[in-house]
Amino acid sequence: MSSLQLPEEKEFFNIDSTLFFINSIVYPAHRNQIDRSSRYGASPNDTALEPFGSFSGEGSVKQLHWTSEGESFETPIGTLHIKRFLGKGKSGYSYLAVAEGESYVLKKMHYEEIQCYNFGDANKVELETEAYKHLQTLGISVPRLLVSVPEENYLVKEFIDGTVATDFIKEKKLSPSVLSQLFDMASRLERRELNIDYFPNNFVLKDDDLYYIDYEVNPFQEEWSLSQWGIWYWANGEGMKRFAETGDPSYINDDCQGGRPYMKPFRSIVEEWIRAYSPGKK
Repeated sequence: MSSLQLPEEKEFFNIDSTLFFINSIVYPAHRNQIDRSSRYGASPNDTALEPFGSFSGEGSVKQLHWTSEGESFETPIGTLHIKRFLGKGKSGYSYLAVAEGESYVLKKMHYEEIQCYNFGDANKVELETEAYKHLQTLGISVPRLLVSVPEENYLVKEFIDGTVATDFIKEKKLSPSVLSQLFDMASRLERRELNIDYFPNNFVLKDDDLYYIDYEVNPFQEEWSLSQWGIWYWANGEGMKRFAETGDPSYINDDCQGGRPYMKPFRSIVEEWIRAYSPGKK
């Protein structure tokens, strides 16, 4: 057990309780650009993008200063030592960091232009903090948010040391227990008219428990729901394997520009899953 001292919740969850929706649907091929050595791994074509650094600047103009692996980063819970780059999302860069034998995820927000989405003037750390609290309230298993520092554009969360869903999907080892947990998450969210990002890279299995490792939350739209969008990637084991190997979205998307998955080859298995695991269909 780490001897790092966690701040009390009031020290870092001190923002308005309004729910923010922090992301929008983007093309799966552009999500979670992660190096192949990561347990959150995806496309090997993304391995060249391995930034380490910190932000500076005033107002809406921020600059990212690149440094090297091994950087130390001071936080309210102690000094974190960067071990490796985990991935890039719409809002920030994530790194595996360690301190006193414990592993953490350090996420530094970026201010790069994102296709199909505009964060406006919102502080991304505040948005993710609010989304995290809402997911917790709904009983969605997510990594604990340990530190949230909006003024310095970073947060620290628990590292879920498990198997990314893409890994067991591409090996065709998707279990009934995982499907049951996934559909239960979707049911909880849909009752509150919410979606999350159901792409498999955003889920990790640890000790038979399925975690949603992102904090992305969106208003519910049927076309981006689990049954109409996300679950089709979970059914496409061979396509996910080829996508992980090549980064080519044509292995998983019938419409790459629109981010629409192949459906026809998997309709029978997906319909069977919906009947078996969707609470409203049983």
